[in-house]
Amino acid sequence: EAIDHNTQLLEKAQVIAREKGILPPEWQDARYISVRGQGDRKIYRDSMGRAWRIMDFIDGQIFVSYRDVPIADRITMAHSHGAAIATFGAMLATIPKEEWAQPLPRLHDHEYHRDYLKAILEGKEVPLSLNRAQPPITVQMQQSVINGYENGPARVRTLIDKLKKREYLVNSLDALGEGVMHNDTKLDNIMFRRDAQGRLQCIGFIDNDTIQLGNILDDLGDTLRYAANPLGDNPDSIEDIVIDRELIASMIEGFTGRISKLYGQERADELKPHLINAVKLYYYELCARLFADAIVGNRYFVQDPHRKGWRPDLNLHVAEAQMRALEELEKMSEEAVRTEVEMTEGALTQVLSNLPTDKINELVNQDVSRETTIEIKTDAGIK
Repeated sequence: EAIDHNTQLLEKAQVIAREKGILPPEWQDARYISVRGQGDRKIYRDSMGRAWRIMDFIDGQIFVSYRDVPIADRITMAHSHGAAIATFGAMLATIPKEEWAQPLPRLHDHEYHRDYLKAILEGKEVPLSLNRAQPPITVQMQQSVINGYENGPARVRTLIDKLKKREYLVNSLDALGEGVMHNDTKLDNIMFRRDAQGRLQCIGFIDNDTIQLGNILDDLGDTLRYAANPLGDNPDSIEDIVIDRELIASMIEGFTGRISKLYGQERADELKPHLINAVKLYYYELCARLFADAIVGNRYFVQDPHRKGWRPDLNLHVAEAQMRALEELEKMSEEAVRTEVEMTEGALTQVLSNLPTDKINELVNQDVSRETTIEIKTDAGIK
């Protein structure tokens, strides 16, 4: 019922957004066929209770990961992808957020996922993550499962320590507020098409079952999480994981540029300091979710042993991959801070080199706990 309700609202939002000029010319609406004799209802249930829905065809391309995108197209496509996330959010915002249903409660409730893991690590028996079955399916940490993984106990202890150190991320975006989000912006839910210049441009989103309320940076954070790591969630070795800085920069530029056009530069500037934290938060959340499932016996993220890339410790391995990507992202952030400090120090050195000796001595003898402003008059003006 919630998905059907939101599907109808989505169609209304598309009409309003197009009338307001929010949607770019290349954007393709997601249109669904109504069930005959049931008004605007979009979901049909057959005699076995299975749900069906038919969406109009959209002519475009879908990629599973950025590794599948031609190298020459990746950066421009990422820019368009980032802009599309901002566009989609603005489109959904044309309908008051209280009108949208919640088809998947707690899907990206970061506090819920943290507390779920904590309860499991405390040895409690708890309802399976996000499960609404009645009677509830319950799970508990299984030491025998942990022992069955290669170096399982040591790997579990390591992840526990690393996740604890990063719990601050859980509430790092709270002050930004909520909005209606897609909530499943993996690449194969995004449609692309080449424009007249041959560039891959985003033309719309599909698989819209997860639309519901969330943090306003949820979609960008989740998108950057999978896009930033070229090796994907299941690399042969987590030691090989790196962050694609150029792709991240292009996607962020596309997002903030579109936000600026939609809401003004001031709003874009307000969000910029939080964008990398949004990515970190999604690495943290998925790591915590996969880790929790790995130590209760893989009950939520059920794995198919016949699927390519399967391994007995797959959920634990993918959790470790998320943490490693988060660590790499942290290194990138630290390097940016160091660069800024070095630039500041360099500028200060240049300023001091222009000061007379008596002025330098005066500054050295001042209380260094106070902030000091230095104004130097030169032939070129004031520094």
